[in-house]
Amino acid sequence: MTATARTILIVENEYMIAWELAEHLEENGYRVMGPCASLSQAEAAIKVRRPDAAILDIGLNDGRTGLVLALKLRKRGVPFVFVTGFDAAILEPADLKGVALLRKPVEPRAVIAHARRMCAVKEPCLHM
Repeated sequence: MTATARTILIVENEYMIAWELAEHLEENGYRVMGPCASLSQAEAAIKVRRPDAAILDIGLNDGRTGLVLALKLRKRGVPFVFVTGFDAAILEPADLKGVALLRKPVEPRAVIAHARRMCAVKEPCLHM
């Protein structure tokens, strides 16, 4: 890992998926923040450090959703992508229509492609 490695926050409530995402990101030179399994863990993490980008699940362990965190990250200028089992229609009521959503199970190369894009452009990833 280089001194200029970008930090990516992982918010994922399924341990194996979180571990797999972290492993693929680290193998590609990214620093991983988390993984966080709940909204409260993720909120605490971003108070300590601002990530360069985030990978968010929608359903979290504390019964809250990653949609709330996405809106907070958007206000802070942190790009993000959803990796979830939910359909993209869930994004519309939260004013997140058009943000990239990768459906589980997700291919590692798709996650890495979005990570590269997010770290190059400071805005939520739009559908590719």
